[in-house]
Order: sequence, then structure tokens, then C-alpha cells
Amino acid sequence: MVWPSDMDDANRRQLEAVIGLGERSIKKSYYPELRRRLNELERFRGLLNQIGEMIFVLSLPDCRIVDINGTVLQLMRCDRAEIIGREFSDLLAPELRVDLDEAFGADETEDDAPPTTIQTRLTGCGCCDIMVELSLRRRRYHATRYGVVVARDIRRQIEAEQNARNAHQRLIDAIESLPDAFAIYDAEDRLVVYNSRYPETYAASRAAIAPGQPFIAILKEGLANGQYPEAVGREEEWLAERLAKHRNPHGAVEQPLPDGRWVLVRERRTQNGETVGERTDITELKRREHDLIAAKRRIEDQANDLRRLAEDLRQAHDRAEAARQAAERASRAKSEFLAMMSHELRTPLNAIIGFSDMMVSRCFGALGDAHYGDYAVSIRDSGQHLLSIINSILDLAKMEVGKYELREELVALGDVVAGSLVLLQPTAAERNVTMVRCIDPALPALLADRGLIDLIVTNLVSNAVKFTRGGGRVAVAARRSLGGGIDLVVADTGIGMAPEDVPKAFRPFEQLDQSVARCYPGTGLGLPLAQFSAELHDAGIDIESRVGEGTRITVSFPSDRVSAALSAAGPEPKTLNGEAVDVCPGHPHPCTLDHIMDWQAPCATHRHR
Repeated sequence: MVWPSDMDDANRRQLEAVIGLGERSIKKSYYPELRRRLNELERFRGLLNQIGEMIFVLSLPDCRIVDINGTVLQLMRCDRAEIIGREFSDLLAPELRVDLDEAFGADETEDDAPPTTIQTRLTGCGCCDIMVELSLRRRRYHATRYGVVVARDIRRQIEAEQNARNAHQRLIDAIESLPDAFAIYDAEDRLVVYNSRYPETYAASRAAIAPGQPFIAILKEGLANGQYPEAVGREEEWLAERLAKHRNPHGAVEQPLPDGRWVLVRERRTQNGETVGERTDITELKRREHDLIAAKRRIEDQANDLRRLAEDLRQAHDRAEAARQAAERASRAKSEFLAMMSHELRTPLNAIIGFSDMMVSRCFGALGDAHYGDYAVSIRDSGQHLLSIINSILDLAKMEVGKYELREELVALGDVVAGSLVLLQPTAAERNVTMVRCIDPALPALLADRGLIDLIVTNLVSNAVKFTRGGGRVAVAARRSLGGGIDLVVADTGIGMAPEDVPKAFRPFEQLDQSVARCYPGTGLGLPLAQFSAELHDAGIDIESRVGEGTRITVSFPSDRVSAALSAAGPEPKTLNGEAVDVCPGHPHPCTLDHIMDWQAPCATHRHR
């Protein structure tokens, strides 16, 4: 036989004795029925023990506990003996105790009356604290009334409810913290939740914005108060369009407001049919868009102006190109004419010079009057001067038309400088101008046209002597440059040039002004010839000049024209402490290479390449 698990040994032995007596004294037909009922009672009690709720059976009206299921012992962690016989109210927390008589109802309450439900805490025997929901119901068994209390542990439910409240509050806080207006409408298009920026955005609709309000009612409130400028004059049509976009949202909608603001409306449908909407203030973006459109128009206008200007420039360029070509043709014609005329003039000039030489040398006897000899010398000198001018014009013409061919050889620059100084020494002595030479003894030879190098040196030194007053100095130096080439420097302490006059000095036949032309006669071909000659050797010319203090001209030959062979430095100059000085006898002032190269005249600078 299977006995109830909570039956003590004494009751079990007593029950066994009764059953044994019954077996002997009661008819055998009653014993199986008793066994069946005991088994059913045991199965019923087992089922009660498996129920998760605690079940208390109370005697009424004293509300003492007469029976419990096993769940009570598990959750309250007490022995059965500690609970059976106690008043049920003793198990409740003192501050939450209830009037059980009132909870169970009066004696006349029907047994099938609905149960009374309350929430309280069970403290048990002091070793538990359980928040429960009590369901109290009155029952009758034969003439006995008793109460049944079902206590459900609701701690997890309370925790879940609290978590739900916390989550809801976090959601509300998150929605409120959004920088944009936010609202949620349920599946029936009623407003559920929104943040404070939603009514702020739609101030004219504020009276209708409240939980439970239909979306269409809020729209109509806004229409009535002029909330939507784009709807003026077409309210019904606008309302239908807005509702269609709201119920079937696709993309964002830009919406102007009466106070000049713009909002971007973005709405989305959730799976359960709710509508989530955001309203972003895009007023600043619209202002920038307006500015960008205005700027685009201005840029397009400027582009049109630039296109017109470009067309004007193209036409001007075409005209300038045509003028340049015409000028080049005129220049070539001029140069060809000068070259032809120079050849035509040289033949009679050579005859004049030859016959005047014969007369000066008296090859065929005396000329008679002594004045004829002086006339013959003047004729010869004038002819030689005119021939020199014609030769210069002829050389310049060849250079301009690109017909001059270099006759390259290794040139000792020191020899060319020495020869030029000797040639110009009489003129310098006549003008009381001191000439100084400083050539680097280790200077290599230069691959160049000797005639043009001599022309460069002679013209530069001649100009320096011509424009230097009495008592002044002209210095000539040559040394290696930092780039591996050779720098030829001609410096003087002459009258100098103003910055605006420097470019004029390189134009053929150009005179700086009338007063200079009268005081310093010449054709104006010296510097142009030196420039063209330098350019034929890929050399550049730099001019540094200061009015009243002097001029320094530097001709820079590139490194690919420098030979490994050493150049001769010309006739051995006088020396002072081993440093080269001028080749003129009796010159009292030494001039080192550094002295010449560091000579300062920075006011007017001009470079030709």
C-alpha cells in the first residue's frame, strides 16, 4: 500500500491496524473500494505538491492552517509542524496584514462567489520574505466551512513590471532627448507618444496635440490656424495629399511653416501598423541652399562674362599674333635691308680708308700744305669709325635673323680680357679712368666663338669706361660660378642707371635721354650686341646699377661650355702680396676678386636670359 508522504509513523501504524481489522471484519467487497479511494487521495495530493503555487487550507472562522501542499515548504523553507495550526495572518508581514474575515466574506457568502485577490508579503517563520498574490475563497464540506488560500509568488512578475516601467521611462527619456520633433501614431492613427519638440514645431496645432488624438484631427487644427502656408486656398486637396503620404510614406517631405521655418518630415510604418515620424528643422539648410542657388547664378553669370572675356582675349590674341608676325616680317625686312646696305657701304668705305692711309703714309710723296696731312688723318679715323658702326649693324642684323653661325674653339678668357684692356687703355688714360683686372689663375678654357667673346668684353668694358667720370675705376673679373660655369663681371663707378632705364639699354639704337646722348655719344649697339652674343652661347646677363654710384654687369656662361683645359690669364700683372692688380702701370689701388664680386649696387637689377 502507498501512504501519503507527509503522514507520520504513529498515524500510519494506526491506519494499518484499522485496515487490518477492516480486512477481518468487513466484507471483502468493501476493501477494494477503500483502497481505490486511498490511492486517488494519494494521487491528488501528489498533484497538489507539483503545483507551483502555495495552497493553504484554513479552518473557519479562526483561519488556522489545517493543511498545505509541498510548495509551501519549499518556498517558505519551514517544516510542516512549524506551519500547521498557526493563524494564517501570522505568516503575513505586519504592515501588510489584512482582515481575513472581511477577505473571506460573511458566513452567508455563497461558496461559488468569486475569490478575493490581494497582494502582500509572506514572511513565514522569519526565514523568508516573498511577495505574493493571495486568492481567497470560502468552501463547504458537508457541514464544515473552510477557507482555501492560493498564494502565487509574484516576485518575478513585480521585477518584470518594474523593468517594463524602467524601459518605458528610458524610452520616454530617449524620445525627449532627441533633437528633432518625434511622434508615434498607433495602427488606428491615434497619437501614442511624442516629445516636447513636437508641439513646439507645430505651435498652431498645439491645442489638438494630445495622446489618443487622431492624426487627421491634428492636421485640421493646424489648417484652421494657418499652420501650413502651402495649403492656403487648397485646404481639402492638401489634406488629402498629406494623409496619403502619411498612410503610405515614401521618402522625406519638406514642409514650410508660417514663421519662415522649414521642417523635413520623415515617416515610417512599423510591422504592427504604427507610424513613427520625425520632424527635423532644416531652416538653416534651406537658407544655405538658397545662398548656394544665388551663388550658382552669380557663378553662371561670371562664367558667361569669362566666356565673353575669353572670346575677347582670343580675338585680341589673334590681333596681337597678327601684329607680332607683321612686326617680325618688318624686323626681318629691316635686318635684311641693313645687312644689304652694310655690304654696299663697306666697299666704298674700305676704299676711303685705304686711300687716306696712303695719303697719311705719303706713299707718293709730300701732300703739299701740312693741313692736308691732318685732313687725311681725320678722313681715315672717321672712315674706320663708320666702318666699325657698319660692322656692328651687320653683326646685329645677322644675329636678329638667326643667320650668325658660331665658330667655336677653346678660348682663354684671361687672354681676351687682357687684349681688351690693352686696346682700351688709351681711351681710359685719356678719361683718367683706372682699369683693374682680376682673373682666377685656375680658370678653365671656354668653348666659344672667340670673336663674339672679344665683342662682349670689349663692348662691356668700352661702355664702362665711357660712362665713368675722371678718377673713377673699371674692374673686370672672371671666376667659376657655383653651378660649375664661368662668371664674367665688368663693374664701374660711373653714372649708373635708374631702374626704369635698365631695359632701354638692351634695345638697339636706344639712348637713355637727350642729355646723355649729348654727353656720351654712341650708337646704342654695345649692350644689344653683348646680349645677342651671350644668348648665342646660352649665357645670361645680369645688371645691377645705382644712379650716381655705378653699374655691375655679370655674364654667366653655363657649365657645358667650360673645358677641362686651363685658360691663360694674359700678361703677368703686377702683384701686391700675391694678389692681382690692374695691368696699368703705376696703378696705386689693389683689387681682389672678392672685392669685385662683392661690390654692392642693388638698387636697379635686370636679368636677360
